[in-house]
Amino acid sequence: MITGIISQIAISASNFLLIIFGILLLWFGTILLIIYQRNQEKKKYLKILERFLREKDQTHDALKHSEERYHKLIANMNEGLILTNENNQIVFANTTACNILGHHRENIYGKSFLDFVLAAEDRQNLGFDRQNPGGLPHKEEVQLGRGDGETIWASLSISYPRKNKEETSGAIMVLSDITDKKNAEEKLYKLTSSLNQKIKQLNCLFDISDITGVPGITFEGILKRTLDIIPYGLKYSHDTWVEIVYQKKRYATKNFRETKWTYTSPIKAKKQKLGYIRVGYLEEKPIIKKDPFHINEKILIKNIAEKLGQVIEVKIMEKALEEAGKKLEEVYKKQKQYDEK
Repeated sequence: MITGIISQIAISASNFLLIIFGILLLWFGTILLIIYQRNQEKKKYLKILERFLREKDQTHDALKHSEERYHKLIANMNEGLILTNENNQIVFANTTACNILGHHRENIYGKSFLDFVLAAEDRQNLGFDRQNPGGLPHKEEVQLGRGDGETIWASLSISYPRKNKEETSGAIMVLSDITDKKNAEEKLYKLTSSLNQKIKQLNCLFDISDITGVPGITFEGILKRTLDIIPYGLKYSHDTWVEIVYQKKRYATKNFRETKWTYTSPIKAKKQKLGYIRVGYLEEKPIIKKDPFHINEKILIKNIAEKLGQVIEVKIMEKALEEAGKKLEEVYKKQKQYDEK
């Protein structure tokens, strides 16, 4: 009886131990599985981290390469690039901008770009953020003073990066040297003006020739028409008066007023001075070699005076021929009367 009980207790203890061992084995296996899974996750995360670090290095290298290219591009661009802060102080200028302004960077940084602009009117027109609260991009052409004392023309494209809706953070300026272009435009303008003026002078001479050829026109009529034609041959036609004096008779335009800006050319016939043409400006004009009248304008007045002198000679010859004809006619009549007797 007792032996049976002991046997049953021994069997129960053995089963209990087996259960405990099984539980421990299951727990240990679970721990190992968890450790394994975590190791796998760590490996996965390590691979992700390695790939991220590689991509980061690649991105860093690409960014560095891009920055190098960007700096090279800015440094070697044909246009000047200038950045200013909200106080209009220059904080960056590339090599081209320094060359255009004729200064080293240390002489540019911290200054206002307006310090290099010569004309007060141009400084006003530039605007910048204080005078351009909307921050609208605009283009200007201004004269700049270089560090070597020379004056150049520059084309500016100005834009304004924003801090927020209300404020700008300075200006970005792209500038180009357009001095050669401006000089070419000025030369073209002068040539065009000179050509137009010569055309006006030729038309004036043609008009004088036309009126002298009008059948039956008197010399007085020629002089009066000449008064009206001469101003159109001069540069400042609207501001010109004309006076013609011939054999103590005087003819003048309605706007005649004695001024100090005049030019006179004599009217001669058979080398004798019979009068003169005098032209003048009502207001002061730009001086050309100490004279308000261009050499071509003087030549025009001289040619008109010579033309009038030629007309006078023709009129004198016509009068002489007319008188000679009358005398011949009288002689012929007397001869005829004598023959009839």
